[in-house]
Amino acid sequence: MPVPDSLIRTLLSEYEQRRTVAQQQAQDRKTALYRRIPRLQAIEEELEAIGLRAVRRYLQSGSMSKEQIMTSLKQDNERLLAEKRRLLSEAGVSEEDLAVHYQCPICQDTGYVGGQKCRCLQQRLIDYAYDQSNLKKIIRTENFSTFDLQRFSTAIPYGESHSPRDNAAQVRELTQAYARHFPENSPRNLFFYGVSGTGKTFFCNCIAKAVLDAGYTALYLTAYDFCSAMEAYRFRDKSAAAPSPSIHDLIRDIDLLIIDDLGTEFNTALSVSDLFYGVNQRLLQQKSTIISTNLSLEQIEKVYTERMASRIAGNYRLIKLFGPDLRLSPRLAP
Repeated sequence: MPVPDSLIRTLLSEYEQRRTVAQQQAQDRKTALYRRIPRLQAIEEELEAIGLRAVRRYLQSGSMSKEQIMTSLKQDNERLLAEKRRLLSEAGVSEEDLAVHYQCPICQDTGYVGGQKCRCLQQRLIDYAYDQSNLKKIIRTENFSTFDLQRFSTAIPYGESHSPRDNAAQVRELTQAYARHFPENSPRNLFFYGVSGTGKTFFCNCIAKAVLDAGYTALYLTAYDFCSAMEAYRFRDKSAAAPSPSIHDLIRDIDLLIIDDLGTEFNTALSVSDLFYGVNQRLLQQKSTIISTNLSLEQIEKVYTERMASRIAGNYRLIKLFGPDLRLSPRLAP
């Protein structure tokens, strides 16, 4: 599962803290027990020194063979362990009570097993992705399972070859396939356009939930929020500790970036530059981006320059949605 480095760093820092706490708690339990039964600490120290004693005996003894020395040390080890078990039993304590109690015994709170991400880290990445996506609440109600085709009109609008319902059915099929094959899509990017209330944001949310459920990361931002976040990052206090992950990290690294309502942000030279940077940077990184807007590609060129329109036309699948405003329309008959 490809994941942003910034998310990995954040989670591994949490794992390190978790591991440190677990190890300290185990040491505290041992220290308290050693105060009660000093002989236990002496046994532990003797057990740790057995290897060194083996070397000394081998070097100092001229009459004992290596096998004899190892047998003697094995007997010492078994004697000490038996005494340790007896003392623990008399104190009503088990070996498990003294062990380090990691939250994940499989990876011992390292996040990795045999160089591969442990299943606990995989789950944390999915949970973290949901939290960072700005979608956690909305995708509970806006997803492919709640999609209602009957909300779309069957009347064919002037200038169109088919009805909004037929068009929405095609878009649903296309977006489901996009989510199913994510991120190995060609093209990797989608551009939803059309008038307000035709389902653009709903389809974005449907894709986002499917992508998140598959274990990838997604970030939803309105164009206004995108520009505001970029502006805040640009004028941040550079002497302060950087947030982890920063908006700059997420825009660059997140598996799926959704920029909704392009054209509703306060348009300035900086916002145009920031949006182009985000789109272009993701193309260079071969990361997937979805844009939704009420603007046509011709209007995009006028507002955001020919460079922006060119990037979209050449690297995005253009998807038009049309029909009456769904927020004002009742559920229609099949």
